[in-house]
Amino acid sequence: MNAAYESAAADDSRWGVNVFPNVTLTTHHGQSVRFYDDLIKGKIVAVDLIYTTCKYARPLEAARLAQVQRLLGDRMGRDVFLYSITIDPDHDTPAMLGSTRRNITPARAGCSSPERRATSSSWAGSSGCTAASIRRILTVMCRICSWGIRCPTAAGLYVNLHARMPDHAVLATVADQPGILHGLTKVLAAHDANITYVDIVRPPDRDPQVYLEFATERAIETVVADMRAVAGIKSVEPTPSFAKIYGKRIIIMGGGAQVGQVAMGAISEADRHNIRGERISVDTIPLVGEQNLAAAVRAVVLLPRVRLLVLAGSLMGGDITKAVEEVRAKGLRVISLNMAGSVPDAADLVVSDPVQAGVMAVMAVADTAKFDIVRQEKRRY
Repeated sequence: MNAAYESAAADDSRWGVNVFPNVTLTTHHGQSVRFYDDLIKGKIVAVDLIYTTCKYARPLEAARLAQVQRLLGDRMGRDVFLYSITIDPDHDTPAMLGSTRRNITPARAGCSSPERRATSSSWAGSSGCTAASIRRILTVMCRICSWGIRCPTAAGLYVNLHARMPDHAVLATVADQPGILHGLTKVLAAHDANITYVDIVRPPDRDPQVYLEFATERAIETVVADMRAVAGIKSVEPTPSFAKIYGKRIIIMGGGAQVGQVAMGAISEADRHNIRGERISVDTIPLVGEQNLAAAVRAVVLLPRVRLLVLAGSLMGGDITKAVEEVRAKGLRVISLNMAGSVPDAADLVVSDPVQAGVMAVMAVADTAKFDIVRQEKRRY
């Protein structure tokens, strides 16, 4: 850290505990640490907010940070520090965080406290004692990112806001004119909202509608009122989000007969979980032909809320296999029936019985199931 940073770091009137909450955190070893004093003061740090049950973004983020750790070598823990903070303390116990650390890299440590837990060493986790503590940390990180400046107290600061703010959805009826989407999204940006999904509906016989899903800590009533004030907006109404109504999606594609059998298993299993509060929907598309299927596989990752793809048929390979490899590299899980061709070799899991394949697909995405597809990777049933 250069002299300018050292001078600024000494000025706590602007950057110290007056900005950064000095909440107490607990490592997975049981050590109590202070967020500002012990973890970030005078250091180059990266902060990653996580929850270990995330099956999609978290493994990719962890792999990237592990890459960073390897590239930094012995500078890790000396010049640069990584901190992972969990936002799911009920599940992410100290033992769980320690296990997660060992599964990723020996240099990662985990942290926890009764209500918020995390990790601490060269790549460490820390957690606040209350939900308010985490919110205070998250708020100041957001402000620093929005200021677009480098914080001299923490010589460098990277923040990944992989956190769960309250989710909302609105449906706006609008005039058919330029600038409408810009006006709506400008309001959301002013309220520090993270837009997660946008859909534009253009009925032939009535005004267009814009559907938006977003997450924000601000009061939804205030956001809606500001949207209604935008020129060209005729009405804005809060509405249940597609995520709450339809939930996670499983896509089944391939030969018609096999698709039907997989769907039978998936729908029966989804019913069991949905009556317990889950929201899992099943989409099917019977298709034949290598190019048709390959294009459909590649397009799946563009669809909202898709968590898993099941390929059902008697023969798939060639460009379909390449497409499967591409979508898996983007984080999508793929189950294949046990069929001829190279697709089964590229899939995460291979299942011979189509009904069982449907059941296992739902179990793999359900929060109310204990099935972990990652542990079954590359197995054949």
